[in-house]
Amino acid sequence: MVRHVEEAEKIIALRKRSSREIGVHCWRGGMRSSAMAWLLDLYGFKVYLLNGGYKAFRHWVLEQFEKEYKLFIVGGYSGGNKTGVLQELKNAREAIIDLEAIASHKGSAFGGLGMAPQPSQEQFDNLLALELHKNFDKKIWMEAESQRLGNVNIPFVFYQKMRVQPTFFLDIPFEKRLSHILDHYGKFEKASLINGIMRIKKKLGGLETKTAVNALLEDDLRTCFSVLLKYYDKLYLKSTHSKEAGERELIYIENETTDAKSITEKLIQDARTRNH
Repeated sequence: MVRHVEEAEKIIALRKRSSREIGVHCWRGGMRSSAMAWLLDLYGFKVYLLNGGYKAFRHWVLEQFEKEYKLFIVGGYSGGNKTGVLQELKNAREAIIDLEAIASHKGSAFGGLGMAPQPSQEQFDNLLALELHKNFDKKIWMEAESQRLGNVNIPFVFYQKMRVQPTFFLDIPFEKRLSHILDHYGKFEKASLINGIMRIKKKLGGLETKTAVNALLEDDLRTCFSVLLKYYDKLYLKSTHSKEAGERELIYIENETTDAKSITEKLIQDARTRNH
């Protein structure tokens, strides 16, 4: 029993908080978790016991994806600083859910660069469900995503809800988006970038792949990323107008730069005007 108390102490220490609150659960919420809760309470912890166990929690998680939400989807071509826009929306006290942050992946072949290890699919579901529950009665801003983000998938039921919502499409000039991509991805090692290029070699095509890799090796990052950005623009355009996308409304938000603050102001104003 001592090792469990020591493990609880480690969890508290990692949190770096003065509070000694800790949660306890087993699969069905039976005697094992009750006994452990009693033990930790004896050692001075403030214990929360998960009613029904983890099985009940997982049932609750899946229920969250079935509910109806008021979603505001922010779309647009790569390099439009959609992540920065979400953060600016949060600063403006708007409710957001950052799927890429939860998944620890940005979705593309280069999406794992600079990110922490990804959660399991189950943990991704859990974290997403908690965010949805927290913001249930609010309008929620989210980025338009492919269903797959690295090794995890957005739950199909909820993904279908996202796909039919009106999408605020950020219309930003190619060169401005290219500069933003360079600022973000240009800092990574060439080997990591080449690995990313190789992952999309088949779809990118032999000639374009060779052009991108050679430009990278010659330190011509702008040419390299220009090839890649054109590829992702075509991919995004095809996805946006596919049958799977449904009949969702596209609301174009034009901006001359990738400045998150100016884009956010336009988004909020447009949303208010349309009574979304």
